[in-house]
Parts: sequence; C-alpha cells; structure tokens
Amino acid sequence: MKRYPAYKDSGVDWIGEIPKHWSATKLKHITDIKGRIGFKGYTKEDLVKDGEGALTIGAKHIDKNNKINLSEPEYIKWEKYLESPEIMVKTGDILVTQRGSLGKVAVIENEIGNATINPSIVILKNIDLNAKYLYYFLNGDYFKRNTEIISSSTAVPMISQEELGNFNILSPLNTEQSQIAIFLDHKTTQIDDLIDKKQKIIELLKEDRTALINNAVTKGLEHHVPMKDSGIEWIGDIPKHWKLARLGHHSEMIVPMRDKPTDLTGDIPWLRIEDFDSKYVSKSKTNQGVSLELIQQMNLKIFPKGTVLCSCSCNMGKTAIVKSPLITNQTFIGIVPKENISSDFLFYLMQSSEQYLNVIATGAIQSYLSRNDFEKLLIPFPTKEEQIAIALFIDQKTLQIEELIERKQKLIDQLKEYKSSLINEAVTGKIDVRNYTLPV
Repeated sequence: MKRYPAYKDSGVDWIGEIPKHWSATKLKHITDIKGRIGFKGYTKEDLVKDGEGALTIGAKHIDKNNKINLSEPEYIKWEKYLESPEIMVKTGDILVTQRGSLGKVAVIENEIGNATINPSIVILKNIDLNAKYLYYFLNGDYFKRNTEIISSSTAVPMISQEELGNFNILSPLNTEQSQIAIFLDHKTTQIDDLIDKKQKIIELLKEDRTALINNAVTKGLEHHVPMKDSGIEWIGDIPKHWKLARLGHHSEMIVPMRDKPTDLTGDIPWLRIEDFDSKYVSKSKTNQGVSLELIQQMNLKIFPKGTVLCSCSCNMGKTAIVKSPLITNQTFIGIVPKENISSDFLFYLMQSSEQYLNVIATGAIQSYLSRNDFEKLLIPFPTKEEQIAIALFIDQKTLQIEELIERKQKLIDQLKEYKSSLINEAVTGKIDVRNYTLPV
C-alpha cells in the first residue's frame, strides 16, 4: 500500500518515522489505568457459582487472538464487585494483562453483563482515542518489545500501572484512527480465518496419524486375513494368528530412582518430559547429565539403548525410544523389550494405548501408573517380522503426514508474521489507509 506524503522522526525507539501530522503522547495522558490492588484484592473464598455474583476476568480469558473467551467463567461475590466501581468492565474498555501472560490485550466490543477484573489484569477506561485503534496499537511491536524488556528485569514477571502509563502512544487524527481500526478489523479477520482453516487441517492430519498407528498395530497390514476378538475393548479384533500376552512377559521394567542427582554436569544424559520431541531420545535439551561415579554412588538406573520410555504420570503415554544410554526422573518407566519384540513396534503400540493408559491411571492428586500396571497390560504380538514391517510402514506414512503438518504450520507462522507486520505498519503510519474501502 502507499505511504503518507510526508514524515517526521517520532523520537521513539522501534517506531521511527511517523506521518508529519501525527503526534505522540503517554498512555496515562489519554486513558485512566485501573487495577485490582491492595484491599480490593480477593481470595478463593470470594469466588462463587454462576448466578451468585459478577464475572471476574483474568489473563486466561484472553485467547490467542486477543479476544475475550468466557467458556470457563469465574464469578466473584456481589459485595466484592460493588466495592470497586472503577474496575467494572464496560463496552469500549481495554484489558491488558500485567502478570502471568504479560502484554495480552483485549477490547470489550460487546456487552458482557456485570463484570470486573482479577489482579492479573489492568483496565483502561475513559479512553480519548478510538478504543479499537488503541487496541491495535497495543498489539504492535513497540508495546510487545517494551513489555518484554520491563518484565525481564524483574524477579516476578509483571508490569506496573506506572510503567504502563509511561508507554508512548501515537495519535493520528480521529478520522484516521477510525479508518485504521476498520482496515485492521477486516484484514486481521481474513488472516485469522485462514489460520483457523489451516489449523483445522493440521488437527485432521493428526487424527489421521493416530488412526493410522492404531489400525496398524492392532489390525496389521494385511486386510484379508482371518480375525478374532481380542477380548480387549480398546483393541477390538486382531489377526487370528497374533498372540495376546502381558507386557511384562515380553519385557523388563526399569523404574527410575526417586532421588534427583545432586550434580547435573556429567556425561550420561539426564532427561525430563520436556526433552521428548521425537521418536528417539538421546540427550537433554539443556545438556544436563550425570557422571558415572555419581550414578554408582546414588544407585541410579541407566536405560540401555532400545528401551521404550513411557511417561507414567504427567503427559500419560508420551513415549520415546532410547537411542543411547541415559537416565531420567521418576515420571517415566523404562520398558526393555525381549528378543522377540521390536522396540519400534512397541513404541507405536504404547502410543496407541495412550487413551487406555489414562483410563486405568489412579491417584488422588495426580494420575499415576505403577510398574505392575504396565506389566499386566494385555497387548497383541504379531511375529517379529510383522512387527518390523508394521513399524517401517508407520514410519513412512507418519513421515509423510508430518511433512504435510510442517508445511501447514509454516504457512500459519507466515500468516501470523504478516498479521503482526500489517498491524505494526498501520498503527505507526508506515502505510496510508485513509482511502481504504471495505469490499462489497
């Protein structure tokens, strides 16, 4: 799009030149910034059921597209709501997160009834600019970058009302503010729709991958072989010549020690759930490791190459194959298959059983699967040759699916970058949208 005819230096880092007739001011000069602070805070005891109080909005209620999402509403006692009229949420107000997910911004476009904010949010009221224009400006690079700098300088990530008030805000003419908002509403809606469509395709591809794995490890690759009832609900029919057996009969279980190593600067990799991002694992993303001397001293368990690691508490069923010897914390169990079992086949079989593992997991606070749970797990075993063929087939097919997902994700990332660039250029006057008209 075309640029404005004349520019001047804004005097603001990361903004650069702005249209000659625009001006800059501080956020505190064009709006009232209010928060729930001091005695106006509240505790869990002040939260009530629907119908017994007013909505209270927090950072979790601003979604990835910076829209208000009240699918998981929370309510606060009427007396706590009424004691703070200055933070009651009204149409046209802007919400900004100051704790937790810093810098998320949402504008209240529609009436949502009686509502207030929780301590993670500040509210902008009595805004002298077009509220939608200011919303888009606060979604631009300048605000995001400065928020990151301020929050990174504190022990607890947060940004104060005073710091927010000192942010520079650009002020075009009123008619331009409205036009910029109309332009960005239309363009960002188009981009978001494209992103949603591609995200849905990714979800369908992931479902296809799951179905492919489940079908291959329980039905095999031959479509016309005689079948029999496995007697296991999550598996259903299996090829007649396959065997059913307890997982413990065909593998050795290794349960890690509960003690965390006192020194993580050694050579034997120490893995956590965060290090699982592919079929094979061999090292920590943070390069943490334990010395052989300390392993012997603490009697830690080393998982040999070929072990199938399976999460037994958080991220139940998350699975990987050990590529070279390593140790882990107690959130995993190591399944070392015997000679007649392929590690690759077992890897996919454990992935297939993820839903079932979550069903049988127990625990009052956090779900957990014991060694005995894994040993008793009834699973189908084809011949070793079939196992290898099945695993190879899944490898090839899932690679194709992963490549499709990666391409779609790359397009999504490019669309997000374009959206961010478009917002930034419009709210800083790098493009002139004064004559933009909505398509009929």
